[in-house]
Amino acid sequence: MKRPYQIRKQDLPIKFRPMASTLDEILPIITLCDSGKLYEVEEWIAGGKPIQCVS
Repeated sequence: MKRPYQIRKQDLPIKFRPMASTLDEILPIITLCDSGKLYEVEEWIAGGKPIQCVS
């Protein structure tokens, strides 16, 4: 995962990330955010896991 100062123009736009079909798929990241585990959230996002839900 790149830090903001490492992002170059050719890195944009950010790649499409599919949405989760159910809330259960993103419940772990919600829990991580709620408990303040920012490094784990960073790993979740870097791993390409969903961060939004359709419904």
